[in-house]
Amino acid sequence: MRARPEIAPYLIAQRMHYWLSIIRTPLIDTAIPTWKARRNYRHLVRRYPQIAARLAYSEALSFPSPLHDLEPTHEFRSGSLNTDVTNPAPAQRSAEQITASQPEPPAFRVPRMISLDEEIL
Repeated sequence: MRARPEIAPYLIAQRMHYWLSIIRTPLIDTAIPTWKARRNYRHLVRRYPQIAARLAYSEALSFPSPLHDLEPTHEFRSGSLNTDVTNPAPAQRSAEQITASQPEPPAFRVPRMISLDEEIL
């Protein structure tokens, strides 16, 4: 490719994006078969791994998969995990209880001391 060194990575990234878009949506250009777009995309990813890594592209994106379109799920939102070791019961509070002006009573539970005599070995 005959381009200035400052512009070349952007042109390569544009070509990678073009071939990947044809792979994902073949109706963009019906004159180019999907296998040829996949071959050109994979060739660019192999030849320029630094640019592909910066764009978060990989060879695996050239093959359709239902996992590619998944958004990360956040099962554990803040406050849903019980990190209190002394109180193993999960703290389930509704929105009204959280916004209420009454302060939550503190849990004054003293942990039980275990000696080595009670420990089962």
